[in-house]
Amino acid sequence: MFSILFAGWNILALVGHEAIKLLNSTDFIDKASWNEQIAGPITPLKMLYYITKMDHLPYVPAMLGSGRRATDLKQRCRKGG
Repeated sequence: MFSILFAGWNILALVGHEAIKLLNSTDFIDKASWNEQIAGPITPLKMLYYITKMDHLPYVPAMLGSGRRATDLKQRCRKGG
């Protein structure tokens, strides 16, 4: 399961990195600051970039959970039950 999640995260990140290459500075408000926003009108490309920008939200907790389950399983196997 971990490998599937990690592969999905990498694909999502790759798509996001490619999407940003297709956008220009006029597509953003306060570019390169903590207040960066996507300027309207919202296009499918801007929406794709926005979704892929938040790739850590679903994948990091899932990977942490997978890693914890794997560690628990290893410990149970070592104890013999």
